[in-house]
Amino acid sequence: MATASFAQPRFHVPSLRRARALRATSRQCAFALAVALALATAGCALPSRPGVTAESGALRVEAGAEERLPLPASAMLSRPGVPGVDFLLLGEVHDNPVHHRLRLAWLRALAERGDFVVAMEQLDHDRQPALEQARAGGAGVRETAQAGGFDFKGWEWPEYEPIVAFALARRLPLVAANLSKADTARIARGQPHPLAGASPSDWTDRDREAVAQDIRAGHCGLMPERAVEPMARAQQARDAQIARAMAQARAATGLPVVLIAGNGHVRRDRGVPRYLRDLAPQARAVSIGLVESPPGSPGVEGGAYDLVVSTPEHARPDPCEGLRRRASR
Repeated sequence: MATASFAQPRFHVPSLRRARALRATSRQCAFALAVALALATAGCALPSRPGVTAESGALRVEAGAEERLPLPASAMLSRPGVPGVDFLLLGEVHDNPVHHRLRLAWLRALAERGDFVVAMEQLDHDRQPALEQARAGGAGVRETAQAGGFDFKGWEWPEYEPIVAFALARRLPLVAANLSKADTARIARGQPHPLAGASPSDWTDRDREAVAQDIRAGHCGLMPERAVEPMARAQQARDAQIARAMAQARAATGLPVVLIAGNGHVRRDRGVPRYLRDLAPQARAVSIGLVESPPGSPGVEGGAYDLVVSTPEHARPDPCEGLRRRASR
């Protein structure tokens, strides 16, 4: 795996001494991220409730029922011997409001049991100092996100605003995890970068082709083939950067880290968790994919996530139509 030298980030915490003290107990409760173990068994243990069912090995949440999906089997969090989790990765379909509401409810429940770091794909790693400066100066929610590089044109701010507001209100460390757009573009153009060509130590040609297929599908099969490999390298660099930011935050604060990111980034088989295994081989990471699928569909391929939460599709225009129009010009 390619290596890079990054300055150790400084995170805004109520007290660094307090964060270090929490490190001693984090293995016992691991911020109560043993929730992941509870989630992993939720499909079997979830009590019957309207709008929430177990289907095809996954939890299925009907529209409007997300508030009725608490942390499953949450009593397990306090049981002796339940292993802690260092990294919890929460996926999303970016514009699905149900996914955002589910994750915010989980974050609130987790915060009742201990502090943790909130890392976000939607914020750029190289803007971490500016984010910290804005936060230390008492900037508002939008101003803090802007300092962290949030793209208000590219992301649905109303969906992410509650998460940033939650981290600020609870005084939780907030980590800008992603590779910047400028660096991503450099890698896609074949220019030198410390993370260009980054891949996990056990990466295979099959993995490389799977990422390339994701790129093709994500661009509706319209991307020129010569551009696929550079874009795949850029995607891998983003995963590597997010994993590095998470590992640095874990080491700097002693707190568990929760990642807010798209489903592609949180995949166990070819996303951020693969890089975390190299960076923190003794750590425990759990990935939860929030996917869209109609009732009775086979869902996602096995092994992509530790747990899949399935919801109905969110109504949206055909995302490929605009690409087709531009390609035909």
